[in-house]
Amino acid sequence: MLATVGIVIGVLIVLFVAFGVILKRVHEKRADRAAFEAETIRRASAVAAAEANKAKADQAVRDALANPLIGDATRH
Repeated sequence: MLATVGIVIGVLIVLFVAFGVILKRVHEKRADRAAFEAETIRRASAVAAAEANKAKADQAVRDALANPLIGDATRH
């Protein structure tokens, strides 16, 4: 009888520990996913800003080349 109680208590402890580990891993995976998504959003906004700056610079070059006072400096 005492051995059966010991086995039941041992099984309950093992299940309790296993369930705790599983819950901890689920929480860590959710945190990792949230961090990954935040980094993805940050990088996407940085790329969008860089593309906007490039578009502005390209337009400035086109405007400068179209200006007859500046023109194309490569022509002599």
